[in-house]
Amino acid sequence: MLHPRTCGLLLLLLVARPAAAAELPYGHKHLVFALAYRAADSTGDPGHFVVLGHYDFHEDESARLSYFFYDARKNLRPNSTNHRHPRLATGGAATPGPVQIPTYALAEQVRGTWSLDRGPGLLRVRVGGLIHEWTLRDPAENLFVPRGPYVSAENQGHTAGGWTYADARGYGYLADYLNLPRKLTRDDLLPDYKGEIQTLLPQRGREAPWAQKASDLHVGRYLPSADGDVLGYMVGSRWVSTPTLVFSTLLLNYAPYSRLLLYLNGGHDFNHNGVFDEPGHTTQLFGIYDGSKVAHLVYVEYSYQDAGQPLLSVGHYYPPPRGSATPAARQR
Repeated sequence: MLHPRTCGLLLLLLVARPAAAAELPYGHKHLVFALAYRAADSTGDPGHFVVLGHYDFHEDESARLSYFFYDARKNLRPNSTNHRHPRLATGGAATPGPVQIPTYALAEQVRGTWSLDRGPGLLRVRVGGLIHEWTLRDPAENLFVPRGPYVSAENQGHTAGGWTYADARGYGYLADYLNLPRKLTRDDLLPDYKGEIQTLLPQRGREAPWAQKASDLHVGRYLPSADGDVLGYMVGSRWVSTPTLVFSTLLLNYAPYSRLLLYLNGGHDFNHNGVFDEPGHTTQLFGIYDGSKVAHLVYVEYSYQDAGQPLLSVGHYYPPPRGSATPAARQR
């Protein structure tokens, strides 16, 4: 969540920890979040960034921020994993390509402090000279959203350390788990999730707008492969006039940091060879485990583009309303 150029400074700007114990935010130990924002340096040159991470809360009101930081200015190519996409189509001799995941520019942990104003449901986390503010949007789901851009702890403005912050958007869920003592399985996920995604639409010669829409995830449609950590799904494209397959792969248990980190890699079969072996969308997700299921997920997309501007998205998934007929349920 911090710009790389300021990380060294922020590690030195630790705030003293209060001696008195405090109740954790609504009794939970963590806030797992996905965040997107814009920041301009001292020359006024702006950049877009997406962050996936979590805050850890302690009773002495100290906090720790751990995050994966993606920098749109770099347009980094994805990393290929040692897992291959499943073969979903029959016929053809082509070999499925490797599952690809987004390449982050930085992964780091920094210390800070936290405070909670229960009246408006305002959670503040101070990290160095910056204050991150989150507001409670849905108490029943423990869902928070950014109140606005980062705030300077010195002057309460949005400029600090030579950077001016703007246009913050994202989602965060209170959680008590950051990992599992065992492998994550398909059964730990819900068969269907409702969702919301916000995507930055690159524009030539003008400021890129964000587009928000529904984006659901139907895990029940994904088929397990011989590799138990790889789940695959295939459907015909609705957008390409020539009949074309669209592939989607979920990769579990790949990140050594946490088994609650998942990766989603999807794209079109433009070369029509019946397997997924082309560039596509690369997404990193963090699951919020409630002791029984991964009830929610937050995620960021960072997809390399030949045109020079990666595709950026931030979103979240949540359980469908009770009693609704979900697509996966209808298939069974």
